[in-house]
Amino acid sequence: MENSKEVFDFYNNGAEIGRLESGLGMVEFYRSREIISQYISGKSTVYDIGGGIGKYSGWLAENGHNVTMIELAPIAVEYAVKNMKVPYTAIVGDARSLNLPDQSADVCCYAWQLLQ
Repeated sequence: MENSKEVFDFYNNGAEIGRLESGLGMVEFYRSREIISQYISGKSTVYDIGGGIGKYSGWLAENGHNVTMIELAPIAVEYAVKNMKVPYTAIVGDARSLNLPDQSADVCCYAWQLLQ
């Protein structure tokens, strides 16, 4: 990827902090939750790949799901862990090379595209 350092630096410098809490970001967050709720029911094991600062991961965990968030930017993961209201797993990882067992989740979310 030609600009992978730029992408990494962008997210590792806190670009996602507060984005989903005001303006159009808030509309995105609430509408995405409506859509996601149509596809995830019961208690599911969810991998949130590219989970940013954990906004969706936290919401899913609050709703009883077993969530593992994988995010490239260490600063974003630190922020997620520090601001967690309910427990979920948050780890640094690269979506291009995940060390997760095959078929170990009910749902994988990548940039909030649901893969079931």
